[in-house]
Amino acid sequence: MYVREAFDKIINMFKGLCDTLILIGHCKDAMINKDGKEMSEMSLDLSGKLARITLASADAIGYIYRNKNKTMLNFKGGEDYILGARAPHLKEQEFVIAESEDPKTVNVFWDKIFLPE
Repeated sequence: MYVREAFDKIINMFKGLCDTLILIGHCKDAMINKDGKEMSEMSLDLSGKLARITLASADAIGYIYRNKNKTMLNFKGGEDYILGARAPHLKEQEFVIAESEDPKTVNVFWDKIFLPE
């Protein structure tokens, strides 16, 4: 079975179990050739073509990181980042997705991702 077919089969199995499927992974620096120059690019840490297949299938690709008591979510792409979103309200955005007042209290702002209907 080809990589793409296996990937689709596995993802479709999970999609049938939920309304929204969120995949979380680690990133790595990948070397790419752009206009004859070797450059570093942030990519998903998967082997072979699986990273590109996964990223191409995604509706949104964000980079999540911590800034003190805030968890930031970045959809801003660039030459060395494979980030972005198809949804207009997420395109080229960066925002706080969670914030903690103290170790026992965390406020999460999913309404920035999933707009009210």
